[in-house]
Amino acid sequence: MKKIFYALLALVLLVVAYILIRPKEIPVEVYVVKRGPFEENFASDGKVRTRDKQTVYAFANGTIGNLDIKLGDLVKKGKIVGALDWDINRPIKVPMDGVISKIFRDSAGPVARGEPLFEISNLSELEVVSDVLTPDVVRLNVDGDAWIQNWGGAEDLQAKITQISRAGAVKTSALGVEEERTEVKLAFIKVPQELKNKFGDNYHVDVLFVVSHESNALSVPLGALFKDRDQWAVYVLDNGRAKLKDVHFTKRNDRFAMITEGLNEGDQVILFPGDKIHEGTRVRR
Repeated sequence: MKKIFYALLALVLLVVAYILIRPKEIPVEVYVVKRGPFEENFASDGKVRTRDKQTVYAFANGTIGNLDIKLGDLVKKGKIVGALDWDINRPIKVPMDGVISKIFRDSAGPVARGEPLFEISNLSELEVVSDVLTPDVVRLNVDGDAWIQNWGGAEDLQAKITQISRAGAVKTSALGVEEERTEVKLAFIKVPQELKNKFGDNYHVDVLFVVSHESNALSVPLGALFKDRDQWAVYVLDNGRAKLKDVHFTKRNDRFAMITEGLNEGDQVILFPGDKIHEGTRVRR
């Protein structure tokens, strides 16, 4: 009996030891690879502005009083906003319906003929302008698609590229970095009434430029990709363990990469694997 007891005790100790020392499963989040539409794109800052603008100039040498306008005022054609006193006193009028988008002269005093006084913009003629990095702009074409985002409404707005400048300029980014950029103009496909009623000249938006579109692409989130031996790779969930796979991709956007080699539809890739995941690591969903 003692031999049986000790044998059972040894077996129990072995089981307990195995439970204690066996590698623990690491919980992971996975993404099931599937086919579907893929859009190669990149984002850039943009500004909504009016295509129809007029600047009101002093029509003679003389003296003006303070103009009865403020930046952003909605005004009607023919509104008298001040007067210019030269040989005679003549009114300064608004040339069209619109919004006061710039004020060049905001104080009374002498003026010279041709001096700009204020600018008025027609808000019914809106466009978007974006200063795009020159390495990105060469990937775009006139009539290309784009999406206007973060304009204040619930949905992104579709737009078309109408003009791409062939001249670049050095501009300083918000981080103080000098960058070569060039101007791209876009037209709205459809302007919602909400935007017409609330938008003004030089309002900020984000522009998502569409470079190419694939209707049936295999793609994975960027969070699954990492560099291994100078090669892009992912970990795939395979029978409860992490399996390292080299992959190749040709296109990407801000969320996904289009895979051309290394994965199949239905594979489960591990998202954000981190330092604890290695080849053969026990994992669970």
